[in-house]
Amino acid sequence: MQADSTYNLIADGSIARIHGSTAAAVDGIERTLAALIADPGLHLRFSLLVDIRTLSMSLTSDEARSIAEVHVRLTRGRTLRTALLASAGSGYGIGRMIQTWAACSGLEMKVFTEEAGALTWLCEDETAPWPATGGAR
Repeated sequence: MQADSTYNLIADGSIARIHGSTAAAVDGIERTLAALIADPGLHLRFSLLVDIRTLSMSLTSDEARSIAEVHVRLTRGRTLRTALLASAGSGYGIGRMIQTWAACSGLEMKVFTEEAGALTWLCEDETAPWPATGGAR
């Protein structure tokens, strides 16, 4: 049996952080997300920080799509934003594949290599207007 990822709640339950296990497969990620959604300490609408720095970097495109699909299915309508925290290089590329698949379903997801940048983005005020050069939302 492969090890599941783990999670913890930060920022009074408005941000959930998932720590990927090196052995976590898609079904393990699905179990972790299901447990997270059932957690009574989680806000009804929350942002998600997913640390994929320790995941195997041999994911196929189909596996990346499956991860995105599980995320969309379990969190649709509940997540405000999702930040993927990835290692530089191939880890970042895997994160971008997952981001692309999630974007096809309308999820707001972004890949970061630095935790501080990911947390800053997750905590940004969603009602703030975009800068004139920032483009449409």
